[in-house]
Amino acid sequence: MTLKNLKILVPTDFSERSFKALRPAEYLAQLFDGTVNIMTRYESKDLPSFPSPPPPQKSKEEIEEELLEVARKYIDEKYIGKAIVRMGSTPSKAIVDESKNHDLVSITTHGRGGFSRLLLGSVTEKVLRFSYTPVLAVEDEGIRPLKNILVTTDFSKNSIEAFPYAKEIAKASGAKLDLLNIAVKDQFTKEKDLENQRKMRQDMLKELIDENFSDIKDQIRAEMIAAETSIHEAITRRVNEKDYNLVIMSTLGRTRLEYLRLGSTTSYVAKHVKTAVLSINPKRKVEPAPEEL
Repeated sequence: MTLKNLKILVPTDFSERSFKALRPAEYLAQLFDGTVNIMTRYESKDLPSFPSPPPPQKSKEEIEEELLEVARKYIDEKYIGKAIVRMGSTPSKAIVDESKNHDLVSITTHGRGGFSRLLLGSVTEKVLRFSYTPVLAVEDEGIRPLKNILVTTDFSKNSIEAFPYAKEIAKASGAKLDLLNIAVKDQFTKEKDLENQRKMRQDMLKELIDENFSDIKDQIRAEMIAAETSIHEAITRRVNEKDYNLVIMSTLGRTRLEYLRLGSTTSYVAKHVKTAVLSINPKRKVEPAPEEL
């Protein structure tokens, strides 16, 4: 897998907060010789009844030019791709459908207006869950300069999907990478059992590094920690205590069951940290139900 010539989609509702996803997108485009395409969903207002004159309507071309003007304020011209205007459909469906044509979506966790408030739990959470490509959820801090990355794993095949992205980003940026596994203390009746589990998991983490990060071993650290409560709270606490620029987690949202097992942890973390979260979705093979978007 390579991120070379990365094609990035940035949805916007023209709010200042939604523009915060542009600079992280530019940074990734710089790292990987990529392009940034900016999009919005346009829904014309209902026209008033005759004989009142209809309000002036913006053309698709006018909206595209407005999008490009926004992009030029935040992104170097050489990384700007095209402006995309999607008509109709719901905000989340517009973004998810367009994600098929991109390698990554960069989106802010809050917004307003045309994207119906990009709040986790609504549009952004649906994009995290159903996007056909990885999603970078940005709050306020962005990812530049990228120095420290956290990658989580539960040793499942799904969690390992995130490793190639973590390695490529770490190699391109020179960032340090922490590989983290978490066990919940309540699962163990004796302290000795927990310590045995810790040793076993540390060995497993070393194997994962040998298998997936052998060429950047000098940039990576691995650790197993014991959580007092839940895994997602432990990840959130770790992120808030450490100086991370980026968290990379895998999620799988093809079915509700899979999402509840893994994807909800990613959504919880993205909701409770200011650090940017890159959610890795395997290429989807199942279309989401219309009512889910």
